[in-house]
Amino acid sequence: MILAWSEAACLPNYDVAAGPTGPRMNMDAAAQVSDASRGVAEDVKNRLELDANSSGVDADATTQGDSPIRSPIVTTLPTTDAGLTVTLFTLPDSIHVGAIAVDPKDNVWFVESQRAALGKLSPLGSLTEYAIEAEARTILSGLDSTMWFGEDNAPRIVALSSVGMATTIVDASPGSIFSLAMGPDGNIWLANPVSAELGRFGLDGQNLKRFPVPSGSGPAALTTGPDQNIWFTEGPNGRVARCTPDGHIDEFGPTPSFTSAIVSGSDGAVWFTEIEGQALGRVTTDGMLQQFQLDDTPAFLASDRAGYLWVTLPNQLELARIDPRVLGTRASGSHVEVVATVRLGAGQKPFLVASGSGSLGADNVWFTLPPSGIGMITY
Repeated sequence: MILAWSEAACLPNYDVAAGPTGPRMNMDAAAQVSDASRGVAEDVKNRLELDANSSGVDADATTQGDSPIRSPIVTTLPTTDAGLTVTLFTLPDSIHVGAIAVDPKDNVWFVESQRAALGKLSPLGSLTEYAIEAEARTILSGLDSTMWFGEDNAPRIVALSSVGMATTIVDASPGSIFSLAMGPDGNIWLANPVSAELGRFGLDGQNLKRFPVPSGSGPAALTTGPDQNIWFTEGPNGRVARCTPDGHIDEFGPTPSFTSAIVSGSDGAVWFTEIEGQALGRVTTDGMLQQFQLDDTPAFLASDRAGYLWVTLPNQLELARIDPRVLGTRASGSHVEVVATVRLGAGQKPFLVASGSGSLGADNVWFTLPPSGIGMITY
């Protein structure tokens, strides 16, 4: 989130072919990590980069049509010992996959990095592209068939209908929208790290409310917690925070590391990645923090319909499936117990991850394989 912030992840100032671009945050590492692990941490951080020079854009409504369907190369891997089926989709080289989100029909939508376009990929491999007015940064699936996206280096949020009609809904100037999430109150929530605030608005784009983060930290990823509050990470400040529907914010931590992706767990707590500490973090709804060690640096995190967490481990070419209902009972500092592992081939580094909707009668998880690949795990 995914990026999924929400379940959608965000890829500001990142060229998935050439690597990170643009200014970097100045962040002190909390722990010494290997060169490979440091590389993953830097990749994640660069997806959390802020453009302090972002400025407002006129909010004119636009309409764009979809392009002809383009066919990816589809490869199905042998079923794993845990009964997991992995399908890989290799997209045309001209498409660089950015942030992802899954719609109610189990299609995965993605931002096209460096292009003013969105893509939609079905579980059967049908690919459609939609031209948009400007490059997007983050994407969110609405409760219906509407997809919401925030423009890159701009404060505009746009709604794309099921027939490809794009309409600017919100201008959240000043700043830049990093993450979007569907709130428990039926509103859409946004993270604006430049102005260090959260925002909330209705599905009609009206009544935008702003809630400054008390510490002045820029919010990163968002999720709705099991307590029906909005939870978010604060990146280099190492904190996680809770925001009630009426905008009251409490911050917890700091943790020993850079906090990144965040999801609600089936154990009644909130889970997040610590990309410099090679760890998963857990915070209860009353603010108690725990940390669980991984063998490598996690990139992103998602929670599936069966209640498991999925973590991408790019250096190990793996996705790990974890049961938070078990791990959450362990003492802080314990090693993560992996329920199942999906191992990929040489050079296939999973990065972003998002849970499927289960509309086709099977559970699935989508993940990205930069620069031009997407994978699907079915079980």
